[in-house]
Amino acid sequence: MRRSLLPFILGGVAFATVFAGLGQRDAQAARYYYAARAEPYGRRGDNGVTLDVDGDLLIPVANSYVIQGSSQTVNPFNTGFGVDARLGFRAGAGLVFVQPELEGGLAQFQFVNKYGFINSADTLGRFMAGARLGGRGIFEPQAYAHLGGALGGYGMSGFTYDLGGAANFHLRRITFGAHAGFNQIVGSNINATARRGALNNEAISIKWIDLGVNAGVIF
Repeated sequence: MRRSLLPFILGGVAFATVFAGLGQRDAQAARYYYAARAEPYGRRGDNGVTLDVDGDLLIPVANSYVIQGSSQTVNPFNTGFGVDARLGFRAGAGLVFVQPELEGGLAQFQFVNKYGFINSADTLGRFMAGARLGGRGIFEPQAYAHLGGALGGYGMSGFTYDLGGAANFHLRRITFGAHAGFNQIVGSNINATARRGALNNEAISIKWIDLGVNAGVIF
């Protein structure tokens, strides 16, 4: 009698073992599934190489000299426009991410001579390295800083940096939003010509605020 029941007992134990293993596997798969669904939408596709483009309105500030023959001062640079491209790597953990990046771009200003007239446009290029720190999620507030070098016509060159913040939206691997920052070229030497009517070799620091929009992708 005992011998006849032994195969059934062993078969039942084997069946229970297999069934328990399948149940454990299904439970684990369910945990992964619901964890993925519970993950904030903006955190998916969070890490990777980033490529971003910025478009900016440039508003010069605190750049002035006295108009010849009077006590009136003018800002030698009028409102301009700029475009930048950024290549970086984004790494997120917990509630924040950090993104070291390289940035290169062009900026164009209209030049106001010492008589107060706009008579030319100047373009300068900048290449910088820096990083940004931000929150993770669908809405991502960010802070950033870069430093590097600038090169432009008529001696507009020197050490440059920017500091600013951004308000971005993150949908899977796409980011977009708006930003604002302070920029400066330190000790730029304006070597002007008579056509431009400025003071020759007048050393100034070119400063401006940029207001713009940005969009990017995470690979």
